[in-house]
Amino acid sequence: MAPILCFICFSSHRLYFIILEVSTIAELFQTAVYGSVRTMVWEGGVSDGSSHPMLLLMEGKLFDIYVDEKLLPVEELLPLWERTTARDVFNHPEWLHVVGNIFPEARKICLRVMVAEEMIAYWPFQIRCGGVKELWANLIEPVGSSKSDYITPLINKEYGTDEILGLMFTKLSQFLNFHTILHVPKTTFNDAEIDSLSHLFSVDGLFHLAEKNSCPRMFFTGTYDETIKAWSSSLRGDVRRQMRRLGEQGVLTIKVYEGFVADRLSVLEKMHLNEWGSKGMPSEFSDPCELEFYRGAVQALPFNMVHYSEVLLDGEPISCHLGFISNSWLYWYKPTYNMDYQVFSPGKVHLALLSKWGIENGLIGIDFLQGAEAYKNLWANDGKLTNSLIAASSSAILFWLWQTQWREKVRDIFLRMRTNIKRKFG
Repeated sequence: MAPILCFICFSSHRLYFIILEVSTIAELFQTAVYGSVRTMVWEGGVSDGSSHPMLLLMEGKLFDIYVDEKLLPVEELLPLWERTTARDVFNHPEWLHVVGNIFPEARKICLRVMVAEEMIAYWPFQIRCGGVKELWANLIEPVGSSKSDYITPLINKEYGTDEILGLMFTKLSQFLNFHTILHVPKTTFNDAEIDSLSHLFSVDGLFHLAEKNSCPRMFFTGTYDETIKAWSSSLRGDVRRQMRRLGEQGVLTIKVYEGFVADRLSVLEKMHLNEWGSKGMPSEFSDPCELEFYRGAVQALPFNMVHYSEVLLDGEPISCHLGFISNSWLYWYKPTYNMDYQVFSPGKVHLALLSKWGIENGLIGIDFLQGAEAYKNLWANDGKLTNSLIAASSSAILFWLWQTQWREKVRDIFLRMRTNIKRKFG
């Protein structure tokens, strides 16, 4: 049996137990001299109520993880965001604060990893009660996962991602019970990181599942003329035809608004309401909370991250798009168009004009983000992989099976029944 070194630390009204496993006495000596430890086990003892500390000793550094019940202020998170490799609009501190208010009643679990006095990682989660789709189970999910197309924690690029993620997910697993599951959708973790987390879940005896998804993207391939040559002949021909037809109706232009765009959201909202209403579907802008979210996001984020554009015909908007600029990509986030011009394919025209604008302004391409809309694949020449993780303890087997297997089967049965009823009764 490997020798065990165990010691207790008591500091600032917190009791820490640290257990270090070393394979030989020589390794124990090496640990004392060089501070290199192979295996770590940690446990938090006494806590001050709002934070629950855990310790990890690695490479001679003591990692301390806390759970805060409120989001840290933006000014405290910005330095860490600046030092993370995976900087994105969807993990910008201002974005986190806006999306953090979507479910104000949800309990926050904000994971904060410290080395001495330095914060090296941060990832806010929440526990909320799911609806019928989740069989009313409690969900542990990243803050803002319903609005964020890419989920990425803030981790200082000077530290290993695998170890930090392992520490965070070990802490999260303590909140799992018979009525609670962990759902982390749309992560940008690579395959190696997913494998490490799967191994961690297996060791902890958790049911777990990772599902891949590809977000369509269009790389710009040089100049605008070179880029459109890469499009399919049918897409290229349709875009040219519709632009010519619209040109016969009036002067066709695109206007990109920079800086403060909140005053243009009323145009987007009205057009979106009309588009979805004509299709017999509710627009998300009919919900006052949604309006508050979008207005809050465009006002809070840095101006150079918010992108809003309108396609104009004789100065009147026929297509609108609210998106973001992140890492030199244009995120295609919330488009809509005037249904009176549907036969002119205003969405296609908008994307073509935005492609020209993006190339002229040094962007890499257009990212169509999450969603399986068929039109995205007409433009895409690449894809960005994301992974969604679901984990649950054995006591939550019912909710696990519902989330991973039964829900889709029940949905398919319901859709077939509805189709048969419509056929039979008209």
